[in-house]
Amino acid sequence: MSNVNVATFGNSLFRDKEHLIIEEPKLQSLKQRYGQKTLAFIGWAGWLYLLLPLLNMVGWFFGIQLFYEKIVIQGDKVQLTALIIAYVILITVVLNMIAGWALYHIWRFAGKERRKLQPPASVEDMSRYFHVKSYRVPEWQHAKRMTLYLNDKGLLETVDTLGEEVRRAAQRLG
Repeated sequence: MSNVNVATFGNSLFRDKEHLIIEEPKLQSLKQRYGQKTLAFIGWAGWLYLLLPLLNMVGWFFGIQLFYEKIVIQGDKVQLTALIIAYVILITVVLNMIAGWALYHIWRFAGKERRKLQPPASVEDMSRYFHVKSYRVPEWQHAKRMTLYLNDKGLLETVDTLGEEVRRAAQRLG
């Protein structure tokens, strides 16, 4: 049995075993969205940090150390200043070109959404798809957390919404 935590159902759910997790960011709480983005940022920062030795080797390969010694330490300060100004101008031109391209696309495509979202699946569609009674689907949609138990073919066997067994045990104790 597979165990998958999901937030909601969609039209294309469980076409194959690679599409088992449903991602609906609009149904996540603000805390969940920021948590996910923070973890992604930390992950990417970690990867970049791990790539620093590789970047250092590439810099050595292209002679950055030699450049630093010849231009900055032994070189002419006027020549260095001119080089820095040239780089600043070049970077400014490139950034303006990118900004112009972005503004052109904003102007050209503003309010013209070409991508079509799939309409949400109806309760009847989902109950037919999962072979369950239609009254169960709204219960699942309003659950804060749920666990789907699937068989080896990827078909739904049982659903546990927010630890029903834990809730029942707490009610018996309390």
